[in-house]
Amino acid sequence: MSRLVNGDHFELFNNGNPVSAPDEDAGTPDITFFGNTPYISWIDSKGPTDKRGFVGHFDTLGNFVSDTQGGIRAIPPKGPLSLIDARVALSSSCTADPFSRDGTACTPGDVNAAFHTFTTAGAPQRLFAQADIGGPNCVLFKRCRVDVHLHGGRAEIDATLYQSHFVGIVVDRQAGRHVKRIGRVPLGDQHKGRLRLRWNLKVNGKRLHSGRYRITLRALDKKGNVLGLSRPRTIRIP
Repeated sequence: MSRLVNGDHFELFNNGNPVSAPDEDAGTPDITFFGNTPYISWIDSKGPTDKRGFVGHFDTLGNFVSDTQGGIRAIPPKGPLSLIDARVALSSSCTADPFSRDGTACTPGDVNAAFHTFTTAGAPQRLFAQADIGGPNCVLFKRCRVDVHLHGGRAEIDATLYQSHFVGIVVDRQAGRHVKRIGRVPLGDQHKGRLRLRWNLKVNGKRLHSGRYRITLRALDKKGNVLGLSRPRTIRIP
């Protein structure tokens, strides 16, 4: 995957790495956008008759994130489904079209995510559609933005939420190019509008040591599924 930059050259996504396994026969790709986030799909051949579908998106740093580990599964999940050898079609209600030219100006809806359709092999063949939740979502969070302000031994988290949801943050420690997951901090049910949330700089009951940390705001449904993420914000604790 590559993207056009400044209208005059292409740069590779995912650090130049392929999104599918190099030793597998992948084909019939598709692409769509939800806001400014690209989603792609493809079919892998696992044998003469076994075809599996894959969908994923790119995060705000250009790294590929799989939304279908091991292949597309039914809901509730059982195992990867065998599909017909046809494109896993992607679509979205929030594309940056030639009229708006802005993927952040979409209206929140019942499903704030891209979605894919696929047909299972065997008899009878069955057609399904699933939402690809969990990516950066500038429909739920204004411009996908979160600000974190430090005040002594606590922090204030500032963002704008376009729908009422349960929210929380993910905390990663950043050391150069290395990022290590520290944990998650729930922040409770929040109404849509301006968010100003206080955080005591503790994760799993322990205060963060000095260093650089990456904070990502998340919105979740009642079952704990991640509906959308903000762009990460880096803070430094002295």
